[in-house]
Amino acid sequence: MDPRELLRATARSLRRSPMLTAAAIVTVGLAVAVNTVTLSAVEGVVLRSLHVPNASEPVAIETGVAGTSLEHVGLSTGEVYDLDRRTDLFRSAAGYRAVAMNLTATATPQRVSAIATIGPIFDVLEVRPYAGRFRVALHRGRGCSMEP
Repeated sequence: MDPRELLRATARSLRRSPMLTAAAIVTVGLAVAVNTVTLSAVEGVVLRSLHVPNASEPVAIETGVAGTSLEHVGLSTGEVYDLDRRTDLFRSAAGYRAVAMNLTATATPQRVSAIATIGPIFDVLEVRPYAGRFRVALHRGRGCSMEP
């Protein structure tokens, strides 16, 4: 069959059943939209690199207890501050850990996941916080204040 005849027959068939035609067009349109959104999300989250200057420089330091199942244990606050003072080893040091906290801004408290940090975490990564303000140490290792 000639391709032109095939196109004419297809067009006649689509004109005879407009509801089926509309359903097919909507289905194809939704499939393209879902595919576009999925691939955009994958590119943005997985494929695009983080915008961290000198990304090869940050180092993760962990400890473990020999003879036990305690592996990949984070450092204590004191150990992080000791490493931060060792300018012969590092430009700066900071620590973080995942925590669960209660958010009590509303009448019903909510449990949320958060990151607790010690030390100049944004200075180490050479980035600015996405939202909010910086913490600024009043005295190295003692308390903190909020930057205006």
